[in-house]
Amino acid sequence: MKRDDKAIHRLMEAYFNGLHHCDLEGLAGVFHPKAVYACSVGQDHKVLDMPAYFEILRQRTSPARLGEARVARVDSIDWISDTLAIVKAHSRMLDRDYRDALTLLWTGGRWRIVAKTFHYEPLAADG
Repeated sequence: MKRDDKAIHRLMEAYFNGLHHCDLEGLAGVFHPKAVYACSVGQDHKVLDMPAYFEILRQRTSPARLGEARVARVDSIDWISDTLAIVKAHSRMLDRDYRDALTLLWTGGRWRIVAKTFHYEPLAADG
């Protein structure tokens, strides 16, 4: 496997689209089944497995359904090795400004997110 930024960006597009539409089937193709979800907000730190995270998404009204524009970008890709990368990403949805640090692993012949760690702040009233 060669370091391939385009492949990482394709995975991230699927990730961003999955979140925007709360598309659990699409996100299941992005996340490793044993991936970890970790939220760092104030004293409310959460560490979940994928079934628990997907249940949160299942109950959520998607940003797309709420009429929100998709605002998301990859800020950086840090290659640790040919099969391991850290992606820093930024998105805005559901009145929050999100900063993600995603650990990606080349496994089973494709890139998968094995750890989603993130922080968010409420958006200012003027957006």
